[in-house]
Order: sequence, then structure tokens, then C-alpha cells
Amino acid sequence: MGDEREPYAATLDGGLADLARRIDTVIEEQRAVIDWRENLNAQREMRRDIKRLVRDTGRYGEDGLDEIARRIIEAARRRLPVSERGEVRFGDALVRYEVVRSPRRHKTIEVTVDA
Repeated sequence: MGDEREPYAATLDGGLADLARRIDTVIEEQRAVIDWRENLNAQREMRRDIKRLVRDTGRYGEDGLDEIARRIIEAARRRLPVSERGEVRFGDALVRYEVVRSPRRHKTIEVTVDA
């Protein structure tokens, strides 16, 4: 009666999936740094850690590590929201805040007050 196709099934490389998760962890750790997009030290640490992770896979030569790390960080800079966290004491209350900006600069503010 028609063209019966088998369902699409992607074969994922477990090693690369693990590498992606570990790189994501590195990026998340450095995103805690305020203004990480402009902070050269934070970016240097990200590049160093990403290159170590990629090097450990044995899949890529030394020649391409800098370019791979640069591209990953640039993608993170373009795609991840900007966040800023802090706290302010107001009388006896401690006000914790988090401002998250999307790449299009829309803002979401979350405020927690501890009395």
C-alpha cells in the first residue's frame, strides 16, 4: 500500500556525547563569573579546560585544538543568556537577585528575600 519506511534512528557516539556534557559543565562553571563574555581570564580558563577535554579523546590533533575551543566559546557567547547574580542587605532582610538576559537582551529578574 505505500512506501513503508523504517523509523529514523540516530546512532550517537557515546564518547562524543560524554565530551559534550563535560564541555557544557566547563561552560556552566565559568558562566558564574559576572561578565564572563568580556572577562579574558574566564575565557582563557574555558579554552584551557575545553582543549584538555578534547585532547583526552585522542580524536583531534594538537593543530586544531585552539580553533575547536575558540568556536565552542564563540557559540556559547552568542547563544547562552547573560546572567548576573548578587545580594543586597536592606535593613534586616537579605535580598538575593538574579538577572538573566537572553541573547536578544530581554530580561527576566528573579528576586528572593530572606528575612
